[in-house]
Order: sequence, then C-alpha cells, then structure tokens
Amino acid sequence: MPKNHLDRRTSSAQQAESSTASLPPALNALVASLSALQAQGVAAYTTVVDDLIASGCKDVDTIARTLDGLLDFAGHHQGLALYRRLCRHLWDIDQQAAATYVQFYREFWDPEDERPWKQTPVPKREGAGR
Repeated sequence: MPKNHLDRRTSSAQQAESSTASLPPALNALVASLSALQAQGVAAYTTVVDDLIASGCKDVDTIARTLDGLLDFAGHHQGLALYRRLCRHLWDIDQQAAATYVQFYREFWDPEDERPWKQTPVPKREGAGR
C-alpha cells in the first residue's frame, strides 16, 4: 500500500505501463494469444495489400472485400496502417467507397464518446413547424 500521494502516483504509472501484469494468468494468456492472432492477420494482409497496390488494382469489389476482412485487424497499429494505405488507394478509384470504409472504421473502432455523428438528435417540440 502506498505511503503517500507520490507513491500512489508512481504505483498508478507502473500499473499503466504493465497493464497485463495485473491480469489473472488465464486472461493474460488470452490477451497474448489475441495479440499473436492480430500479428498473423496483419502479416497475411500485408502481402494482399502490397499486391493490390503494386498491381494498380482498380476492382472496387476486390478492394472492398479486402478492406472488409482487414477491418478486424485495424485495431492493431500495423493493421490500421494497412487499412489506411488501401483506403488511400481506393480514394483514387472511388472516393465515395473510400469515405464509406473510413466511416466503417470509425464506427467499428472509435470509442462511443468520440462519435459526434452518432449524437442523439434533439427532439422536436410538440406543435413546432405547423
């Protein structure tokens, strides 16, 4: 137990740095397994994205299918980098489709409190607009 406020602040910083250290072993193993799975997914999609861009692929359906699958891995920083690269490639082909995939990312990965477009509309007053 911390003796004073400085010890508490240090303890909090240490906990934040090693957030998985305080997890139960089974949960810690699950986090490690999920991280490894994300790394495998990113590695597999890296080749696909590189090939699509290098070949100058303009098939929107092929690019869209790839983005659909890649979205699951875009929570990982390397997965997000791939997703962004492919969205930029798509932008040169179909800007509306690219914007749609940016929106898909935001809806899937952005925290609820960072979604201004999802704010509840202000209810209309009774009799307004008559």
